[in-house]
Amino acid sequence: MKKYLQQMSEETRNFVLVGVGVFLVLGLFFLITFIRINQPYYVTVPPLSGDNRVQYEEILIGSLTNMPEERYFVFVYKDKGPIFDMYRNLLEQNEMEYRYYRANLNSFFNETYRGDTANDDKENLQFTGNTVVLVENGEIKEFLTTPTEIFSYFES
Repeated sequence: MKKYLQQMSEETRNFVLVGVGVFLVLGLFFLITFIRINQPYYVTVPPLSGDNRVQYEEILIGSLTNMPEERYFVFVYKDKGPIFDMYRNLLEQNEMEYRYYRANLNSFFNETYRGDTANDDKENLQFTGNTVVLVENGEIKEFLTTPTEIFSYFES
């Protein structure tokens, strides 16, 4: 019986040691977490200067007529290349008078506006490629689809 009591006290002693060890590990984890959470955390953000509005250059075709300006151009393009650069330069030269936006026809969000024939109906807009659109007061005033139309419009 003496041997049985010694064995039981050995098991009890091991059980108590394991319990104390687990308790210490959990207590240490809790203490570190508590200290870390209650530690002051400072982030320095530089002050904003200048115009703090969001600047839209690339827009979705669905919002083509919803921009805040009364009169602006939207350049709808299919691919960036020499023609894209040529049209962009042409619009930037005229930006002093009117703002311009870009819309990528290959964007996933603009897929529904790609078509075989160009259509300037506001309810069923379709674009075949590079197009310049003049919008006044939320209405499409000019829908220029060919290079000849675009250059002759800006030359006049």
